[in-house]
Amino acid sequence: MTAEDRRSVHDTVVSAWCSVLSLETASPDDDFFLLGGHSLLAVELAERLEEELGFEFPLRPFFADPRLETLVDIYDRHADQKRFAAS
Repeated sequence: MTAEDRRSVHDTVVSAWCSVLSLETASPDDDFFLLGGHSLLAVELAERLEEELGFEFPLRPFFADPRLETLVDIYDRHADQKRFAAS
């Protein structure tokens, strides 16, 4: 994934994250659960990201590491796997 693509994904994740948690800003190391998130909001966040990015986000890795950047990394790994499978 190019730096521009990663930035776009990051912006999409930040927007959904802030919306679900009713926040104005977020940083990559923010912890979803420490900011008031819970399992139902995590599902809502995953659904929003699935709609926006067209990818089914697995929640298990996010529950293990509930940082905003983890969601970007999950998508990044998916994009890499998709690119590898296409070649």
